[in-house]
Amino acid sequence: MALRLVKTIAAPLLLSALMFGSVSAQPDNAGEAAAATVFTPVAPGPTLAAAGPVAAPLFASKCAGCHEPASGRAPDREQLRARTPEAVLDALTDGVMRAQAEGLAPQQIRSLAVFVANKTFSLPNTRLADNMCRTNPVIRPTASSWNGWANGLAGHRFQPNPGLTATSIPKLKVKWAFAYPGSAYGQPTVIGDHLFISSSGGAIYSLDAKTGCVHWRHDAPVGARTTLIVEHRPGASPSGWVAYYGDLRGIGAQGVGHYYALDAMTGAQVWSLEIDRHPYLRFTGSPVIFRDRLYIPISSLEEGGGSTASGCCTFTGAIAAVDLKTHTIVWKSRVMETPHPTRKNAQGGQMYGPAGGAIWMSPTIDAKRNALYVGTGDSYSEIESGRADAIEAFDLATGQIKWATQVTAGDNYMSGCPRAVSCPLGAAGPDFDFGASPVLVTLPDGHDIVTIGQKSSFVYAVDPDTGRMIWKKAMGAGSPLGGVEWGMASDGRFLFVANSDQLAGTRGDSGLIALNPANGETIWRVPPPKVSCHFLTSQTCRNIQSAAPSAMPGFVFAGTTDGRIRAYQARDGKIVWDFDTTGQTYNTVNGVKNQPGGNIDVGGPVIAGSMVYTMSGYVGPATSGGNAVNVLLAFSVDGK
Repeated sequence: MALRLVKTIAAPLLLSALMFGSVSAQPDNAGEAAAATVFTPVAPGPTLAAAGPVAAPLFASKCAGCHEPASGRAPDREQLRARTPEAVLDALTDGVMRAQAEGLAPQQIRSLAVFVANKTFSLPNTRLADNMCRTNPVIRPTASSWNGWANGLAGHRFQPNPGLTATSIPKLKVKWAFAYPGSAYGQPTVIGDHLFISSSGGAIYSLDAKTGCVHWRHDAPVGARTTLIVEHRPGASPSGWVAYYGDLRGIGAQGVGHYYALDAMTGAQVWSLEIDRHPYLRFTGSPVIFRDRLYIPISSLEEGGGSTASGCCTFTGAIAAVDLKTHTIVWKSRVMETPHPTRKNAQGGQMYGPAGGAIWMSPTIDAKRNALYVGTGDSYSEIESGRADAIEAFDLATGQIKWATQVTAGDNYMSGCPRAVSCPLGAAGPDFDFGASPVLVTLPDGHDIVTIGQKSSFVYAVDPDTGRMIWKKAMGAGSPLGGVEWGMASDGRFLFVANSDQLAGTRGDSGLIALNPANGETIWRVPPPKVSCHFLTSQTCRNIQSAAPSAMPGFVFAGTTDGRIRAYQARDGKIVWDFDTTGQTYNTVNGVKNQPGGNIDVGGPVIAGSMVYTMSGYVGPATSGGNAVNVLLAFSVDGK
């Protein structure tokens, strides 16, 4: 999946290496002191005047080829200026532009970030001491909790006990807002009155779900993208409650990727475990827990390595299963065989294949069949494996592949191609990864199907026993940044699909769609209404339906990239509530004044305990100011 600059926002990134002394499972109580810390601003760095002479030639040699004029999905100069320097820094050091920044000194990268964004670094201090909770009651799960990405094993993103009704939903208002540096990659996990959230800035928070005050903050060695998952495991931590998350990126030159277990009551680290190694390693999809095992999807950003003259590519997607009793890897199953040397690129760099097949989404578990379902990403080389852009089933006990159904063959894609050095041979593929989690649905006749959406805009339904295609249907035109990108939801009766088609132009058909899961028949389709926008530039304000939707009995909630969150009637798609998160600024409960909202993307709304939570600002604030700060908004009936 080509994660783009428009989907990467800054962290308060430390340019020095952040290293562990050990990658084995070791106890660590450092998190207990986290609540006393404060955020420090990113150093102002170079001024605009000082950055120009350093960065202008760097931009001309390393960036202009794709951005001036814009090529393919790359943003143009005006769109880049709408970013924050923190966002550009993140892309150059840990994101999609990492290959282009290879060989540059840290100060050169900071100058380039200031030059591209046309503004200097600026982050506010937020003192946790001013917003600490007076008490930290024992975690007590309720029937209205929302745990992990999909709130269940089957991937439904459904809340059966929302505490909201048809009459109360239109009365939803902001009760509190919480601001923090770092990207809103994940979404909240709510267990009773405790809310857990990660950030690319490295801070993991536990908040009071009703008020937004802080129970604790754990400062991770690097940022986190995954949505936390929490369980009660007596003896596994001092409190018996454990929260799990994975690195945003691998640590060090080898890219050593870890998973962490925290005491969910205190934030103290209980153990960490090395999961995988690769220079471009990422943990993007959130984990799931089933029968004492944590199942972890593994992805990477090596797809952006096309400009690397030294060659490419050596990553293959994988699923790892961790025993939560012993903190050891039980099995790790690769999507492809180990990449082998194939040829030399035009500059003599060694090329490898097969490669790719990253797993971007949270897995779906089928207890009846002892199976785990995922979709895979595209191929990074011309070496065909049959496992890229595929729907796949793994055996939960052994990790052995049960079946794989490839839906897009020959999708060999590398960012920057065909002008880049390390491109796959032949025509570039369409970049039609799977990014949305599968949804396991039981039909009225008792049969099960596995449904999944692709960036091609197609939704597929396959037989969970064999992978045989049952039906497929296009939601739009599909595009590298569009189609069904981040998720679907189901109430058991309908399948709710968010379709983006961001780069499809007039062929695109963004919107929220309800399908009959038995046959793919469209029940209703509602495009995002064209509304006034409070974004800094028109290029950054697009009303695209990309974020994962979330459902409850009778209604479905979904956000759009113009910063709107809406509630739709499940039976007919009628919009019953519409809130513009960019239409105002927020005085947050942790002391940030006049904090703007931003776009809503990737993670969907979380419905729990008579409240709705959403992240606003996935690519940064909608207005000027340059702060790479995101805001978590909590809605309740009448804001009470």
